[in-house]
Order: sequence, then C-alpha cells, then structure tokens
Amino acid sequence: MKLIDEDIEAIKELMRHKLQLGDTADFQFERYLSNEFPIVPDIQIKDKNNVYYIEIKRKASWEAISRLLLYQKLQGESASIVLAAKVIPNSIRLAADRAGVILVQLTDDVIVKKNDYKPRGKLTSEKAWKIIIHLIKVRRCSIRSISQDEDISYAWTHGVVKNLISRGIVNQKGNIIELADLKSLLNAVAWERPIKDLEWEEIITSFESTHDLAQTLTEYYSEGIDRVIFAVYTAATLQFGYGLRSDAVYCYATSGKVVQSIKKEYTDIESKERIKLIILKPDRIVFDNNSEIIDGVLVTSREQTLLDVAGLGYSGRDLLNDMVKQYGTNSR
Repeated sequence: MKLIDEDIEAIKELMRHKLQLGDTADFQFERYLSNEFPIVPDIQIKDKNNVYYIEIKRKASWEAISRLLLYQKLQGESASIVLAAKVIPNSIRLAADRAGVILVQLTDDVIVKKNDYKPRGKLTSEKAWKIIIHLIKVRRCSIRSISQDEDISYAWTHGVVKNLISRGIVNQKGNIIELADLKSLLNAVAWERPIKDLEWEEIITSFESTHDLAQTLTEYYSEGIDRVIFAVYTAATLQFGYGLRSDAVYCYATSGKVVQSIKKEYTDIESKERIKLIILKPDRIVFDNNSEIIDGVLVTSREQTLLDVAGLGYSGRDLLNDMVKQYGTNSR
C-alpha cells in the first residue's frame, strides 16, 4: 500500500534523525524485498554498509513485528528492522526490545494514511493479461476504451486497473490511465506465474540445432488433438528477433500422451549435443487464432510469448524489455 505524498518527506527527516543516517542514505518506498521474494516493506534504507527495513503503522501490531522479522530472516541477520507507529502498546514495546526491533514514535505531523485498497485477482489471468497487453501497446488511454477494444466488461476492466493502480504500476489522471512502472509489472508477473512451475517434462535430445528440433516436432505434432506449440526463447527469436538460445527449446503440449510419445522417440541421454526440450503444461488456451507458423515452426501468440518470457524472471529481463519496446512500437 502506498504512503501518501505528505508523509514521505516528514518520514525521511524523522528516520534520518532517529537512525542517525548520513546525507547520502538511499530511501526506497514500496519496493520488493528482492528479486526472489514478492514481499514489500514500507521503506528500505541503505546507508553506507547498513540496511534498514521499516514498517509504518498507525498502531504497532504483532503482525508488523512478524513481517519485520521475516524480512530480516530472508535477507540476513545483519539488516536492522524498524517499526514506526503513532500508537505503540506497552506489550509491543517489550516484544520489540526482546526481538531486536527498533521502535520509532511517529510525530503528529505524519498523517499515516494509506491507500486501503488491497490488490485482488491475478494479473496473469487471461482477461487481466489482455488489459495489461493493451496498456503496453498504447501506454495512455481510458478504462472505457480498453473495455470496448478488448470486449471485456467495464466493471471487470475497472477492477484490474484499480489493482494496477494500487501496486503503483499504473497512474491515473482524470479519465486517463498510463503505464507508469513496467519493472514492477514484470516483477509481479514473474512471481505470480513463474515458467518453472509449468514445466512438465525435460528431455535430452540428439538434435544439433534448436530450430531443427522445433521444425521437426511442428511437422509431426501439428494436427489433431495431440499437438505441440513452441514458446519462450524459440517464439521470442522468431517473432521479435531476440532471445536465441542454443541449448534449450520450450514448448507446450496438449496432453500427457504427446509428452510420452516425444519422450519415447526423441530422448537420447548419451547425446554429445544434449539440446534440452522443456515441455510445459498449458494453464490457459495457447493454441489460438494468434498462434502463427514462422519458418516452419508453430509458435504461441506474441501476447503469450511476452507473458511466458516475463515468467523467466530476472534471467529474461533484458530480453523482455526489448520485446516490450518492439511490441509497443509496432502496435502503434
């Protein structure tokens, strides 16, 4: 939840005084704890070799202490944890002292009013992703225009946009909304739908070329119920010109039957080339009207490819940034 603007400068000055911070102390408000963990302290401060994680509350609570101890445990015992509140019960003071939590009494000029909207719903659901993709395309538009262009109800579109606003991903001025923080969006997608969670089977093949492998499987498994469609790096390379990977190919398979067939026919554990085929289990419709055959390879839609590469997390971030830039430019 976002602190209102009026609080920010007052809190900075108070923390500089109470924690005896240097002039170059770096304050980060509402940033993820790390690239690994999707949790967000109210403030992170880096001051020379010292790191502080801070929770801001009207009333200090056991939940706040628990969150601070979690931050410290995940990021290392050397980090200092701070609970700043206007009301601090005596029982909390005793517990904080024992747990090593620094307490800061907030002054009257700090309002401590937060956006009380809690994000609801997945950003990576099919309809939500259509809305996000629309924003990546146009950057600035109205909620109503998204609803009409994507044929999604206004109420549902409004709910997704409100979710994005609450996370600081989208800004709103009047009727116009604008994508404001692409990095936070991509982080949220990576944590919500990591591509690793969709892995069904990994097979070592004897193929010397990733493209040859993709073309061969497209030819054999392109019709009927048991099919495959190529995704992630292969799709990114063919559609956007980025993301070539010479040691692995990702694809979705429609059934366990086709997975077993591929495993039986194409596994070669003694291969010196050892190109990996990573088969994914679809969590949505990936064979759709926007799927396309490029250079003999059936690949997912560009929108699906963006979602899948986002699911790679940090390892795919540079690739994804290039893809997003091209996708938005080509859509105008």
